[in-house]
Amino acid sequence: MADHSDDSGKEYREPTQAELSAVAATPAALSELRDPSPFLSAVPDERIAPGNNNIIGPSIYGARTYGDFMCDRQTLAFVILTRSIAEVADELMYRAGVSPDYARALSGYAGAVVARKLRRATRGCALDPKLNKVHDIYANQGSITFSQDFFEVGIGTGPGSWSSLCKSSMSTLSNLMTDIQGTPVSVARGSATSMNLRDTSLTAVVTDPPYDEMIAYADSSDLIYAWLKRALHSTWPELVVTSDEHGCQEKSEEIIVKRVRGEAPNEHRTREHYDTMIARAFGEMRRVVRDDGLVTIVFGSGDPEVWQRLLTAIEKAGLVMTGSWPANTEASNHQGKANIETTLTMTCRPMAPGRTPGRKGAVEAEIKAEIKRRYPDWERWGLAPADMLMAAAGPAMEVVGRYSEVLDAKGEPVDIYTFLPLARAAVQEAMAVEINHQPLETFDARTRFALWWITLYNRQIRAKSELRWQALASSLDLAAIRDLVPDADKGVRFIAARDYKGRIDGDSTVIDIALALAAASEDGLQAMGQVLADAEHTPDDTFLWAAVQFLADRLPDNDPDAVRFTRVLRNRAGVVSATEAVAANNYEESQLQLIDDAQLRLT
Repeated sequence: MADHSDDSGKEYREPTQAELSAVAATPAALSELRDPSPFLSAVPDERIAPGNNNIIGPSIYGARTYGDFMCDRQTLAFVILTRSIAEVADELMYRAGVSPDYARALSGYAGAVVARKLRRATRGCALDPKLNKVHDIYANQGSITFSQDFFEVGIGTGPGSWSSLCKSSMSTLSNLMTDIQGTPVSVARGSATSMNLRDTSLTAVVTDPPYDEMIAYADSSDLIYAWLKRALHSTWPELVVTSDEHGCQEKSEEIIVKRVRGEAPNEHRTREHYDTMIARAFGEMRRVVRDDGLVTIVFGSGDPEVWQRLLTAIEKAGLVMTGSWPANTEASNHQGKANIETTLTMTCRPMAPGRTPGRKGAVEAEIKAEIKRRYPDWERWGLAPADMLMAAAGPAMEVVGRYSEVLDAKGEPVDIYTFLPLARAAVQEAMAVEINHQPLETFDARTRFALWWITLYNRQIRAKSELRWQALASSLDLAAIRDLVPDADKGVRFIAARDYKGRIDGDSTVIDIALALAAASEDGLQAMGQVLADAEHTPDDTFLWAAVQFLADRLPDNDPDAVRFTRVLRNRAGVVSATEAVAANNYEESQLQLIDDAQLRLT
């Protein structure tokens, strides 16, 4: 047990006999509870939809309903808590004469505390001994955790308890009500795909749409919904009504792509559903905004396909991007969260009439010029090169939006998505990266890709989608560079020299020779000389040694490859001599072989 003391914090002890007796009596007390209404059971019986194992952790361990997330003691406490809120609300309306609207407001605030309390009151809430607190079940945000070893927040005091959460809620409300400023506004809840507004009636629309399949908002919050129904069924009866077959929240119009694990025969939230609904939502925004108005969209994704589909939806809605600003808003390393380092705020306007077609070559030149113009600003704002790649989508789409369509040399329309990889390549060009005084663009394509990747990410693990982006921007087939950035811990990471398995010959690229040299450095000068000899490479090739120097300097000091490349550099003169010796020996052997072959022909 843990007692909370205002003087000393938490004090841990063994449970008393009275506490153990109360625990033993819990199942009987739970079984005797009556249902709060003819339409609701005392304990939530709303079922977890199939295919949710990757989001609803308890379902992996046998939970089938949202009432299965707690032990009996926790369940009993929440049944009594939600019932108390409903009974107090009824008493306010029918005995104290409080208006239904006021009762709704008060019970709504109480329901909000229930929702917050749920975050630390199931079997997903383990104790964090280091921080001396209970973990949130939404530690991964997009999914609910489960643990066999959990910690129960009690009914007394301390973090996560009712008194603690009420205190913080009251403090927030008090601060808000103390100094009310501003202008009264009307706030309404509705559907983005069907707005109850007149055509061209708004100056601006601002939206932060769901990022494809990153978070399953409704499924993740069905646990909260199930308990809120029981607390608010008398003051908010509309919460109880749902057409969902499992008794959970409505999901027919939820605009996400649902990731499923296992069988989910009735799952409709596919990519096709997302594309159709997001385009419909953007179309509604275009309908209600004035011709000189703005539609601002905040979006971020590392997946090239997601960007392609989003931009297509914007175009279909009759909108064109006219401005964009990158911002570091979503950085996280949590599984299940939107792992984005940069989001893009995109300002769109209704398509202007009278736009003319553009030619692909001219549009590409405009995009490069626009990114080159923006680059000093990005640098001044402190954007990392990787963030600039995301930011480049904005100016690229702005340029494309100036034209009714973009045509290639044959007069065929070009997909707007074609210009995103070009924009990323333009960032590299604008940065004018040099590798030990050698312009990056002067290296072969495979080496250029590798050195640019190290420039951006060093040894960091990145999402596989980023590898696809970089392959597109480099105009390389993914298979041509996959060996340089292999899989690593649910992502990809630049290869270590010791893992390099390529065969070195006269066609090998600079990066292949450099990796082979680093791997051979542990075997001495002879081994390194053999690498250069096999490559049929000039031993003092400027580009090779520039790449080796760059890798030695760029990789972290504690990286084994930084040590290997440094070793190669320090022994450069010896490597050159060893290469010449190996080459001379190879030549001598080839001459002897020629003599032997000639003698065999004579005999």
